[in-house]
Amino acid sequence: MPTLPVGGDVELPAQAGAAACVDINLRTQDQTFPDGASVVVEDVAVTGENHIGAGGSSCADQGTVSCDGFVFEDASDSCGADVEVLAGAVAGEEGNIELSGRMDCSRASELESCLAVGEALNVEPPTGTVTLFEPDPPEPVG
Repeated sequence: MPTLPVGGDVELPAQAGAAACVDINLRTQDQTFPDGASVVVEDVAVTGENHIGAGGSSCADQGTVSCDGFVFEDASDSCGADVEVLAGAVAGEEGNIELSGRMDCSRASELESCLAVGEALNVEPPTGTVTLFEPDPPEPVG
């Protein structure tokens, strides 16, 4: 299964439970998304560090369409990937957001162009990252 490119980065505090919705798109500078082509997302994962994972409800809370099962039909389409910080996280950890799926060229107006875009998306995918920073100390009570 190909890995799809991601357009989105986020920074989160290194504390369990911190979460965000990362905007994902397939925009590329060199390729035009072919008419009739689509990219079907089959899985969303965060790889790299053990303390950053895919999950949470930030996207739903914001009214953003989830990438899980999303179908990109145009390069301007976007969806959201939920990411969350897990217990044991420390500042400086990074995770990569990865979408797995497939390019559907069955309705593309130009099959050769569609296949070329699919290949380009797999060869040089933009990356999305989640970076953890040191959380602010709690405010003194008193």
